[in-house]
Amino acid sequence: MSTPVSTHVFVLCKTEKMPGSYVEKIPLMANAACRRVWNRDFNKDPPNEDRLTTFGGWMNTRCFLLIDNGPVDKPYTLVRLRWDGQKLVDDPALVDRYIQRQFDTIYQFNPADRPKTNGLTDEELKEVLEPHQFEAFMKSKNEMTARHMEKLRQQTWNCMVHCGCC
Repeated sequence: MSTPVSTHVFVLCKTEKMPGSYVEKIPLMANAACRRVWNRDFNKDPPNEDRLTTFGGWMNTRCFLLIDNGPVDKPYTLVRLRWDGQKLVDDPALVDRYIQRQFDTIYQFNPADRPKTNGLTDEELKEVLEPHQFEAFMKSKNEMTARHMEKLRQQTWNCMVHCGCC
């Protein structure tokens, strides 16, 4: 039995060149990257257990996705991809110093090694917001998560029905 390979997939994008609405961009890119690297859609369920991190802001021009897969206690392979406006392509360029520093200090392969966020937890946020503000925030957060997960499920289903590769 072979040892699973750990992979750190880095995707560089420009928001205005990505397909879909702002709600659809993350699921579309996550699925496209997983198809390119593993011939399957993004999947949080075992045995695949993909881990998705986004940074750079989806309202800004430059944005990034990290999709990690594999044992966190093993060395990993870095796969660098770039959205060219039509499709994901291999990006053989070296990771620039800023991005490498982000990998080393904030976005380590093992999520347990990542620093705790400077943001507030839901419990801490509840303490500083008025009840109606907290309820509105949680509703928005939950709706956004549900929309993203539904898009991932729908894209996986469409792929299974139309191309049969999943």
